[in-house]
Parts: sequence; C-alpha cells; structure tokens
Amino acid sequence: PEHLATTEGRPPAGMSIRITTPDGSPLPPNTDGEVRLRGEAVCQGYLNPDQSAEVFDADGYLITGDLGHLTPDGYLVLTGRSKDVIIRKGENISAKEIEDLLHRLPGIADVAVIGLPDRTRGERVCAVVEQPPGAA
Repeated sequence: PEHLATTEGRPPAGMSIRITTPDGSPLPPNTDGEVRLRGEAVCQGYLNPDQSAEVFDADGYLITGDLGHLTPDGYLVLTGRSKDVIIRKGENISAKEIEDLLHRLPGIADVAVIGLPDRTRGERVCAVVEQPPGAA
C-alpha cells in the first residue's frame, strides 16, 4: 500500500526504466535524474530519423523529459520535469520557478504552470491554479 501511495509503480513486463545524468550515465537508486524508458509499450521512433535521434539514446531508451529516481526495490518516483522551459519572445522562463513563487501565496493550494502557443510571442505563460478547500 505504501508504494501505491508514494510511487508510480514498477515497470510492467517488457518495459525497462533507467535513471541517468543528462549525458546518459546511469545513476544509483534514490538519486534523481532523467527518466528513460524502453520496451514494448514505447514507440520505436519517428518517421524522421533526426527527430528520433533527439529523443532516443544510443541504447534505444526514450528520454521522457521527466525527472525522478528508482527506489532500491525498483519502484519509480517522479519528482519533476527537465523540459519545463517556456520560451516567450526569445526569453527562457522556468515553469518551476513560477510555480514555486505561486505556491507561497495563501490563496493557492496547488498550481501547474504551462506554456500555451501564442502567434506573436511564441508561447504565453499560463498558470492552472487550485484554490484551498473552502475558498470563495
């Protein structure tokens, strides 16, 4: 029951998960890094080989853009995102930094910051906010 509440679970049969540094070096259990997947349920690549080369490593693992770690007994714990940059008029904006600032406000129980397409700016910053229970 504890694993169900605190992890994403173990990989199913036919699926392999690696936690690595950005250059692909493996990390030990309980060390956060990039989450990479390989297996029957993962697409094999894109029609354009250049696109596949950007998101698959040399061993065929999909670089998911998620951050996390494996517990010593093989359960996956997701802890963040590596691709949380919003590009607005050429400026890189960290979604996590904005989320951290908004979490400090008393009228916000939870928040997710995402980039939405914008014709003139490239992307616009959007915050999806959950109010605390009982808020008006």
